Amino acid sequence: MKENIKSIQILRGFAAIAIVFIHMNGIIRLYGMRGENLFTSTEMANAGVDVFFVISGLIMAFITYNKASTELKTSDFFIKRVTRIYPIYWIYLILLLIGNALTQGSLPETMSNPGLGTLLQSFTLLPSHELPVLIIAWTLKFEIFFYIVFTLLIASGKHLEKHYLYLFSIVMVVLGSILNPQQAILKLMTDPLLLEFTIGVFIGTLYLKKQKLNPVLFLSISVILIILELTGYSLAEIFNMYGTRFGRLVRFGLPASFIVTGFLFANDWISKYSPRILSRIGDASYSLYLSHILVLSLAAKVWSLLHLSTYLYDPVFAVYLTLVCLAWSLISYRYLEQPLIRLSRKYLPIMKY
Repeated sequence: MKENIKSIQILRGFAAIAIVFIHMNGIIRLYGMRGENLFTSTEMANAGVDVFFVISGLIMAFITYNKASTELKTSDFFIKRVTRIYPIYWIYLILLLIGNALTQGSLPETMSNPGLGTLLQSFTLLPSHELPVLIIAWTLKFEIFFYIVFTLLIASGKHLEKHYLYLFSIVMVVLGSILNPQQAILKLMTDPLLLEFTIGVFIGTLYLKKQKLNPVLFLSISVILIILELTGYSLAEIFNMYGTRFGRLVRFGLPASFIVTGFLFANDWISKYSPRILSRIGDASYSLYLSHILVLSLAAKVWSLLHLSTYLYDPVFAVYLTLVCLAWSLISYRYLEQPLIRLSRKYLPIMKY
């Protein structure tokens, strides 16, 4: 089974663009014509991260489905996952450190003048109470933990029996809710966001088992959930979950799960009618996610130096920023991300599966 299902690749692109819009607002406020946010609210765009988490679980289901332990080597699985995450991340982390040094810590969504401990946890993505230098990399810590969990399942030969994963996730989250641990590693291991990865595995397993689900129904439910959130009638509002451990799961995780399900089961239709550029943006979504903070800042500096904000309105500025981010992500994917993955795996023994 291919892990690159076209509809899911397209959705990855949309999710990354949603995150770009969040950080674009601040850039437009600083460099735009009106000196204020272009988008009145980008709150629901945060669900782009949750879409990524659900998709990660989905991919794990695709990779391991019907593969016995003899076909799926534990070390190979883990190496392929970490080489997907770290090499290109390190490149952009180093570039951001250089950028912050040159601009005296003025890059948005980054930590200026980090201490040695912050640098260490940023490069390793180890659990920590501090945010990493590239603040959005907090999500990668969850990705790494989920890969470790799946690696242990493969090592124990239990990866085909998904109920072990479901049980582990539920037990860990319940324990976290009861014990409320303060240690960084335990907070990570018991965070309700773990359930988003698990939901992704469940959705992927349904798809691989040829279950028939109505994508229109699931996409409609996601739209309803989003509307309820935006109008203050969501479950998070009703049960006062804002700021709680389950708040993000309810506000963004649930809509993200329904969106992923809808896109997955509409794959045939989406694959037939969607332009190729959308799947290419999806392929480059990780590069887009990692690079957009730096690219937005540099693109805005160019806009400012040319004094374009004096006669071009902010929506034009937003289009320009979006196109620059997308263009760079495609370049980054082809000439940085993919070569780095190939190079890192060239010197590590990996079986083909």
